[in-house]
Amino acid sequence: MALERKLQTLQQENEGLKDRTARDWFMVGAGVVLLGIIVGLIIPRIRWRKKSSWDTF
Repeated sequence: MALERKLQTLQQENEGLKDRTARDWFMVGAGVVLLGIIVGLIIPRIRWRKKSSWDTF
């Protein structure tokens, strides 16, 4: 009986850890997507200064 309870407890804990790992990876993926969107919106607004050959005078 004690071993069965221990087994059941460990199985529940294992399932909880699997769920947590999946949620953590989902959050990491969501963060990467959001960061990509933000960078994609900011980069086109930056005005890059091009060096002209006439600037040397």
